[in-house]
Amino acid sequence: MDLTPHSQLQQWLILVLGDMGGSASRAKALARIEAAFGSHFTADDLDSPPSRPFETKWRNRVSWQRDRMVRDGLLLPFEGYGTPWRLSDEGRREYGALRHESGLDDPLMNFRPKDSSDYVTRVEGRELVKRRSHEALIADFGAWCASLGFASDTTVHPRDLVLRRPGEEWLVEAKVLYMGDATCAVRAALAQLLMYRFFLYQRRQPRLLALFSEPIGDAYVAFLDSHDVASVWRADDGCWWTSSTAVTFESCSGGGKAKRRRDG
Repeated sequence: MDLTPHSQLQQWLILVLGDMGGSASRAKALARIEAAFGSHFTADDLDSPPSRPFETKWRNRVSWQRDRMVRDGLLLPFEGYGTPWRLSDEGRREYGALRHESGLDDPLMNFRPKDSSDYVTRVEGRELVKRRSHEALIADFGAWCASLGFASDTTVHPRDLVLRRPGEEWLVEAKVLYMGDATCAVRAALAQLLMYRFFLYQRRQPRLLALFSEPIGDAYVAFLDSHDVASVWRADDGCWWTSSTAVTFESCSGGGKAKRRRDG
């Protein structure tokens, strides 16, 4: 039986609870583990135990590990129905140690954008060439943000990119405009950003940023601004242009350039 070890499940639980401010409901903690580490699950992890056919084994085993962590002093005790899973002082120290030991303080440690080269796929007997311009957009923007002191993280599926600096976190959704269709790109970016923030964050609310492969027009920039969603896009001159809400990206260091949209 090839199951993820309990020790690894424990580390994942400590990391997600720490990232969520130190506590979360069981449902939200498990959802965060699945979003952040789901790609590491084995086939056995995704199977269901006979005693609980409605639940995958990894979820059941995380719950058992949670009880062990309470006994070990890493989590606070159960106080009644609905009690959130909360890190103790010892658990918070372990969270800090895990982040340091795993290199999570390295801005590019988790920044691994997918290959941006073309690839071929078969659809109903035909061969279609698809372009990974989406991944290239994330790679270019994430690398530029790293030069500004952000930790760029692309291992946070289903999210495209998360940017972090001390006291600051941005949730980024990237959209490529196909045939100049800004409407679909803006609509999809806004919906995904709001959904991810609602379902994946509990206490600390990140700032929202929509990243586009080309200009979307002043009307859509203003529309996103009205929802407190900053927007950034690449212009023909190679510069990153930002909306009025993207104050963090008004200036940069190094070889990159950023320009701010002028209202009116």
